[in-house]
Amino acid sequence: HDPTNTNLVVDAPHKDLRRARSSLMSLAPTTTGSATAIALIYPELKGRLDGHAVRAPVLNASLTDAVFELNRTTTAAEVDLSILGDKNPASGDPIQVGFIYSGETAAIDTTPEYEGAKATVEYVNEYMGGIGGRPLELLVCTDLLTPAGATDCGNEMVAAGVPIVLQSQPINPVQITELLEPAAIPYFTAQGFDPSILMSDMALALGNPFTIVGAPVTAAKAAGATKTAMVYIDLPATATFTAFAKPVFEANDIELISTAIAPGTPDVNPQIQAALSDGAEQFMVVGDSTLCINTLKALKTLGFDGSILVNFQCIGGLAEAVPGGIEGVQVGTTQSGSSDDADVQLYDAIMAHYAPDTQAHGLTAESGYAIVMGFARATHKLDGAAATSADFVAAIKAMDPQPLPLFAEGTFQCNGTAAPLTKAVCASSALIETLNADGTVKSSEQFDVKPFSSIG
Repeated sequence: HDPTNTNLVVDAPHKDLRRARSSLMSLAPTTTGSATAIALIYPELKGRLDGHAVRAPVLNASLTDAVFELNRTTTAAEVDLSILGDKNPASGDPIQVGFIYSGETAAIDTTPEYEGAKATVEYVNEYMGGIGGRPLELLVCTDLLTPAGATDCGNEMVAAGVPIVLQSQPINPVQITELLEPAAIPYFTAQGFDPSILMSDMALALGNPFTIVGAPVTAAKAAGATKTAMVYIDLPATATFTAFAKPVFEANDIELISTAIAPGTPDVNPQIQAALSDGAEQFMVVGDSTLCINTLKALKTLGFDGSILVNFQCIGGLAEAVPGGIEGVQVGTTQSGSSDDADVQLYDAIMAHYAPDTQAHGLTAESGYAIVMGFARATHKLDGAAATSADFVAAIKAMDPQPLPLFAEGTFQCNGTAAPLTKAVCASSALIETLNADGTVKSSEQFDVKPFSSIG
């Protein structure tokens, strides 16, 4: 800032040698009472704010350069809300669509998924013009990971007459599709590796579920592995996956060892040892964070140093929970974990603005963002005056290519051409990310999933 009345006009003796120099010709660093006096106004800042001043030879100007030391890791997107873009608020009567998620159970709490979805709805309504120009609302139902819960949610959606239902990671999709299909209600998912989705005329999968096969096959071939152990939670949806995965691995000259783990199993060492005894040269883990943590701990205990690949949904807290970190572990995903990705930056800004108290990364909030943002982008051609189930299906199938949520370089288009085996899949791009010990992304490789989405 400019000089004060304690500065000298010309050089002269002064107890502060910096202030002894002429204020007309010198920059004079000095202490400032402002940094400490502000604690009188905001007592919570006492002891947390300090500063210094530089008196400059200008008539009337000032500049503040503030440096903050944070108590947690953050990103530029969290503090630079210009990433949100220009506002384009929705108006008129809201369009209510169904939203199903697992909720809080004894095994897992997916509440962050709903928080991520809710934050994205607010952004869509304030910045993207809503859906067809009208505000988006969610009719929320939790299925509690059970078939009965899924049936209850399906019935609720049909009774409410919603025009479309969103669900990020269906665990019991059969119970939902068998209720939605007779009512001609489309079912929009982020991932769905189940025939009830892949073979349905009324279901769509935003990301390519065949990534879960393509990524380990690609990684195994790169590592020269000929025998892969797939460790998975023993659930109906994963049983369907293993039946499909085996011939795809065999077509690429890789033997697949299926290692099923009952939900809630705390010690998986015996199962991992059995796979190693069978000659496994690569491990892929399909499950939640608990299964991934237990499997990686077992692999470290048993001295395995080969290729390990996990699914994106299980990396939350993985680096902290596994002794020594997860250096070299790979992730097959359609959602980038890099803070350099433009859509990850948008997501961070949305969460910082609309859900600052929700952990944005490492839990399930990303899934809520992905399904709502994917839906908003897929319906960019929807006429807001027409919002029936048939209108949504027509608009989504006529969409132009759009950026994949959390993977800006990838695109999706729900025109039935992304996967030879099914018309339900909307994207063919995916990533293999290699992680540092602390779980950050070291490198990433984009690959085409289409060759892995057919049999024979």
